[in-house]
Amino acid sequence: MYKGLFPLVYNRDVYFLQLNLGRPFVHCGLINSCQFEWKQHNGKNSDLLVLSFPSGGRAIKTNQDLLPSTPISSLFQNDFWGTPLTHSGSHKSYRPLCVLTFRLNYWLGGFDPMGYHLINVILHTVVSAMFTKLAALVFLNNRVPTLVAGLVFAAHPIHTEAVAGIVGRADVGACLLFICCLLLYIKYCEYRNTDKSLWRWPLLYLSLIFAACSMLTKEQGVTVLGVCVIYDMFIHHKLALKDLKDVILTKQYRSLLEGVLHLIIAGIGLLGLRIHLMGSKAPDFAPC
Repeated sequence: MYKGLFPLVYNRDVYFLQLNLGRPFVHCGLINSCQFEWKQHNGKNSDLLVLSFPSGGRAIKTNQDLLPSTPISSLFQNDFWGTPLTHSGSHKSYRPLCVLTFRLNYWLGGFDPMGYHLINVILHTVVSAMFTKLAALVFLNNRVPTLVAGLVFAAHPIHTEAVAGIVGRADVGACLLFICCLLLYIKYCEYRNTDKSLWRWPLLYLSLIFAACSMLTKEQGVTVLGVCVIYDMFIHHKLALKDLKDVILTKQYRSLLEGVLHLIIAGIGLLGLRIHLMGSKAPDFAPC
């Protein structure tokens, strides 16, 4: 057997256990549902066993923000696990809209997992449909590649964890809002220089709202603003890199500047809000 087994670090939902091995590892009667892997750690007879436990317990079962007795405003002051963002132990994962959907699930059926999984599956179905619509624009409504792209996205195994894991709803929800933002911005670009140009403003500001909602579902959602900039510059306007210096000075690119400036200002505003909510401090994780 092994000479010793003791906790090294506890950091959120991951345990780090140090094993001093006298003989090869044979059996460890730990929790069966955890994921684990071996890593070398400072010496021939010293290994690091890294055990990952599902985070759904902390995000849902022990999260006070799901309870009706907790004010809705608390969702926008706490992190994903219900800890105040300004607290030194906060993970700083700010996803209030995702937590709001968990709260809705709790209101409808308590901690019954079926409801949580059902919402995840429904969201993934909607995301797959929206992705197929986006693929149709990419493939110019050519049915075969559009259908193949949609089916591959819907059934790809890389999405298993996001859909099957309840806390993966943050990924699915942020993806849905990300695609909605991009589709609205594409439509804005189409209307910008036509006789329907007045409609561009609702489309533009709706796309920015969806970008903000995507970020409030999962942090990476804010990157949709950069994707919109790239679309406008290199796909809609078909700019080459050598033309970038002329964008500010040339009148023909005024419509491009209109959209890009809105995206940049929105990005700065959202990132500034994020930093402010964290108390202007970066997350302080326990050392491994």
